[in-house]
Amino acid sequence: MTSLLIFLFTVLLVVWQPRGLKPAYSAALGAIIAFLLGVIHLPDLAIVWNDTLTLVSLIVISLLLDQAGVRRVDNSSAPTALNGIATSSRASSHSGS
Repeated sequence: MTSLLIFLFTVLLVVWQPRGLKPAYSAALGAIIAFLLGVIHLPDLAIVWNDTLTLVSLIVISLLLDQAGVRRVDNSSAPTALNGIATSSRASSHSGS
């Protein structure tokens, strides 16, 4: 029951964002409260460490790419280009028959 209350409190803080509190700080606060109240123990952290390290690494890579100016590719013209390729391949297969 305690873990459910901590989870709901954390979600409330993430959604509400009192005084501009960033979601990461809300999540960290929820984790600290869970640790201090004994909901999670130190050996539990070792179990999820590899997964956590992977997520943190992905976030860091994403931030570094963003800082370097790498942006998401605008693929709004992709369907047109793909349709053109599909049309030309169909046309060439029909003309050879």
